[in-house]
Amino acid sequence: MLTISNNGEQIPLNFDDYYIQEVYGGRDAAGFTLPLDHPGYQYLFEETPLIDTETKQRYLIKAIDEGQTTVNIKAELDLDELSKDMFLNYANGSDTVVNTISKALPDGWTVQDHAYFNQRRTIELEAATPLDVIDACPDTYNVVFRFDNNARVIHIYNPDSDEVSGVFLTDELNLKSVNFKGKSSGFATRLYAKGKDSLTFADINGGKDYVEDFSYSDKVISVYWKDERYTIAENLLADAKKRLKSMAVPQQSYTCGVMDLARARESQEGKNDNIYSFLEFELYQNVVLLDRRRNRRITHTVAGIKRYPKYPEKNEVTLSTVAPSIQNSVKSIQTQMEKPTSTFNQIRQAGLETAGEMITGQLGGNYIVTMNPETQKPNGWAIMDTDNTETAMNVWRATLGGIGHSSNGFNGTPNIAFTMDGKINASMILTGELWANLIKTGKIQSHTGAVYFDLDANNGKGELASSVLKGVDDGVTTTAKIGSGSWAGGEPYQGFRISYPGGNSGLLLITIDGISEDFPLANKDEIVSSGDLIIRSNGISEYSGGASGLYLNGNSSTGEGTVIVKRGTKGKTNKNVFYADTEQLLVQYDGYNNYLRFSNTGCVLYDKNKIQFGTNGYMRASIESNGDAKFGNIYSNGSLVTSDRKKKTGVKKLSGTFLDKVRGSAVYRYRLKQDMIPEKNAKNLKGKSVGTKNESVGLMYDEAPEEIRRETESGDKAIDLYGMVSVLWKAVQELSDKVDSLQQKQEV
Repeated sequence: MLTISNNGEQIPLNFDDYYIQEVYGGRDAAGFTLPLDHPGYQYLFEETPLIDTETKQRYLIKAIDEGQTTVNIKAELDLDELSKDMFLNYANGSDTVVNTISKALPDGWTVQDHAYFNQRRTIELEAATPLDVIDACPDTYNVVFRFDNNARVIHIYNPDSDEVSGVFLTDELNLKSVNFKGKSSGFATRLYAKGKDSLTFADINGGKDYVEDFSYSDKVISVYWKDERYTIAENLLADAKKRLKSMAVPQQSYTCGVMDLARARESQEGKNDNIYSFLEFELYQNVVLLDRRRNRRITHTVAGIKRYPKYPEKNEVTLSTVAPSIQNSVKSIQTQMEKPTSTFNQIRQAGLETAGEMITGQLGGNYIVTMNPETQKPNGWAIMDTDNTETAMNVWRATLGGIGHSSNGFNGTPNIAFTMDGKINASMILTGELWANLIKTGKIQSHTGAVYFDLDANNGKGELASSVLKGVDDGVTTTAKIGSGSWAGGEPYQGFRISYPGGNSGLLLITIDGISEDFPLANKDEIVSSGDLIIRSNGISEYSGGASGLYLNGNSSTGEGTVIVKRGTKGKTNKNVFYADTEQLLVQYDGYNNYLRFSNTGCVLYDKNKIQFGTNGYMRASIESNGDAKFGNIYSNGSLVTSDRKKKTGVKKLSGTFLDKVRGSAVYRYRLKQDMIPEKNAKNLKGKSVGTKNESVGLMYDEAPEEIRRETESGDKAIDLYGMVSVLWKAVQELSDKVDSLQQKQEV
């Protein structure tokens, strides 16, 4: 029985359908579901203590979940006394688990060791309570606990014990139902391990720095584990075996509904006359499961027990081959959903009603859980305007496929729906902000309807309300307007202008090509005198006002500022000019090639797949599309080649003799064909002769040593200059060796 501790008084709860959840790791819990009108509910609040009179264990209420008719209460084992003290910069000094916990416990608490684990381990924490120190031990020492807060004792167990308890489960005696889960992710049969400073246990393990476990499979599947806390090989070996043991078998778990005969007999006859005492389940036991469905006889560890002290026939036992994570509490809840009138569905119904209260702001409501007619399990919920599905007209329904509202009855077509494929179907969506990658619609308009964009009007060409961006024309100043209108003075315009304070200058002017007659002064030089940003596409002169182009903070008449002019008609033809103050950048086509000239002192020639740089008609360098540089002369003060050994790979000394190769390579005089200026372009060079006057000297690709020959991606054949210098360097070394040899012979 549970009692409520209220101001020092123990008040019986008078409710026997409660359970105690024995959790792997020791943090046990208690829970029950009360009717809201139960007299004991008035004393239950968060952190209220509950006492189990059978075990004398103390629990603290941690969660209260109230529905319309019932309330769920969940409590956890009270270990607050272990969180009072605080250790700053805690370190256990590499001690055993028993000593580590004993030294951290407050007065009155003791430790009982059932694991007999004597290995020393190190725990260091920046700040820790005694409970924090205890929580660090499972992962450090591979141990588990049971807490007795009445006797103030902590029991330590070895979860890897191979001892079989003798308890078994079979459907012929005490097994009512089985829920099986299994997976083999993380499966391994060989574990390589290292400690601090690459410590291994090879010296004490037959020369092997790994351990193996083929108890389930004879396949070799290797994994690696390193932990800097290990400084002793024996400890590393022992823990490596334990770690591999949990990985060498698939992870299997059974949640078993059991008839706890030992508990049932005890409640009926007493402990002294219990013929089933040998079948009593305890946490961390190794028990035998006879699974006739899978024809298996399996030994598993008890990883959790859910006990109903007054109804032991409802008990559940969780078995597992692999222990749950010690760092996290195991919360395994198996819920029965066999019929709509079950406790679970009553709680679910209460929860839905609570949600309805939050949404509607009123108590109660017409909420139902919809059921699968075949399995009789919940598959959705509904909120209705009446309490009958036959008469309800306004209905919200939700299933796995989505949520929707119907104004035409329980089975009517939804007028608004949110479906699992990501779609929202609604007649209106009211939102403050809408973000989207693509919006498909017919019409966008303002609240008043005065401004709109009709995208489907005019056979898909669209329509813009005539009042959009309407300008103000007072005869002196005209603001921005899209549509027909007139400038100051009454002349009509077609285009767009911002801040036009009369006269012929503006901050932004965009005109429409081909509308010169409609645009005032379009064919006159004084069309634009100056402006911060002017964009035009029609004009008649090259450098004076009215020229076509883009003006940025410039004057089209004087050329001052930054001006771009497109294809003028005054003087020269076929050229685009860019002015930056007084400097000129000219883009020109001379009838043969495209040029980019800089103030007539230099140019860049673009021809198909290469760019050539030159001055006064002579090519100085060429870069092709594949990045190769060739032709002409490149002038510089020096040339550097990366030679850092760290940045190179495959480094090895050059073998062979190169003196003869150097002596056998002819050197030629030549001119490059690409340096020759075509006769057809000679007229553009203002009297300069055809061809280059300077010859070059060098090797021919087909006669050069193969070590310095290179072929580009475009198929051009070239010589590696840095490689040539290196080969000459090698030849000089060989020549030096010969000279030394001759001198030695001469001396002899």
